[in-house]
Amino acid sequence: MKALGPDLGNKVSRMMLNNGRITVTAASSAWAARIRFHLAEIESALREKDPSIEEIVVRVRPASAARKG
Repeated sequence: MKALGPDLGNKVSRMMLNNGRITVTAASSAWAARIRFHLAEIESALREKDPSIEEIVVRVRPASAARKG
């Protein structure tokens, strides 16, 4: 996700846009917190680029997925 920059973008496991909802899956809870903070700062710019965005959700990748990946 370019909007997060290389440091945070590398900690995103997956990002999906579905029905106006962006779901970002982070590598850990610590990275999820940093990503949430940054997305709050750039949320209006994202919505300007894509007015269909209604919600942005950040989740933590499950531990079982972290061990497999």
